[in-house]
Amino acid sequence: MVGIGCDFWGDLVVKGNLVLGKGSKVKGDVIAEKSTIGADCDIKGNIKVVGNLTLLDRTKVGGLAYAGGNMIIRPMVSARAAECTGDIHVTGRTDIKSIQSGRKLVVRTG
Repeated sequence: MVGIGCDFWGDLVVKGNLVLGKGSKVKGDVIAEKSTIGADCDIKGNIKVVGNLTLLDRTKVGGLAYAGGNMIIRPMVSARAAECTGDIHVTGRTDIKSIQSGRKLVVRTG
């Protein structure tokens, strides 16, 4: 678990579950087994997780968000692309250029 408003100047590689605190910034890539990216985080590179990935409100991903499991995307998330081998659940409006799901894509407005 990473606290609120932390800055990482390069890649963030975690063996296990990563919970990135609200408003944190990563100048490189994020790699973990499972991950929850807190609201208002800014990831300049890609996110790659082996399992499930949750992107909370207003998170910005400069590259690809990839999950080997399921993915949850909350309102106002932006990314170049989102891909997973499982289900993708999108809530609200997002700015994601490409979304690819291995099973199903569920979109909820509100």
